Amino acid sequence: SDIWVLLDMEASAHAAQEEDTTEELGVTSAASIAHHFLGRGLPVGFAASSKDFLLLPPDRSAVQDGRILDVLAQAQANGELPLAQAIARLDPWLTRHTTLVVVTPSAQQGWLEAMGILAQRGVRLAAVLIDASTFGGADTGPLAPSLRALGAAPYVVGKGDNIAAALDQAVSSHWYAWEGAAAAPGVRR
Repeated sequence: SDIWVLLDMEASAHAAQEEDTTEELGVTSAASIAHHFLGRGLPVGFAASSKDFLLLPPDRSAVQDGRILDVLAQAQANGELPLAQAIARLDPWLTRHTTLVVVTPSAQQGWLEAMGILAQRGVRLAAVLIDASTFGGADTGPLAPSLRALGAAPYVVGKGDNIAAALDQAVSSHWYAWEGAAAAPGVRR
C-alpha cells in the first residue's frame, strides 16, 4: 500500500517566532515521515501546497528520498490553496489501500471534512499537527479529538520537540496498530 505525505504550505496557516518557523518544523516532519516509510521499503508519494502544487508520485526506490528532499528544498509557506483543496487534489491518488499523512500548522477545521470523506472510503489517515501556538500562532491541539473521531491518528509537535525521534516512534506505533500488531510501549497520541 502507498503512503502519501501532504505538507500544508498555505501561507496564512504558518507562524514564526524569531528564527524558528512552523514552515521549518513542517519540512523536517515531512522529511522524517517519508524517510521512515521509505526505509521500510514502502512506496511514498509526496505533495506540498506551496504557491505551485508540488507532487511526486509514490515510489519505493532509493532515489525517492532524494527527490522528496529536492521538492522540500523548493517548498515555501507561500501557498494560497486551503488544506481542504490540497487534500482534494490528491483524491485521485488515494484508495482504501493508501495511507495519507497530513503535516499542517492549520487550526482551521475546514479540512476535517475532506479527511472525513477519505475515512469513509477506507483511506488510512494520520495528521502531524504543528503546534503553531509554540511559535506565537494558533493552537492546533483542539483538532486532535475531531481527528480521532474520524479514525485518524493525530500527533501534535511543537517548537523544541525532538521531531525525528517523536515521529519515528509515533508513526511506527500507528502503522503497526493498523497492521494488527501491538503499539510500541510509551507512545502517546
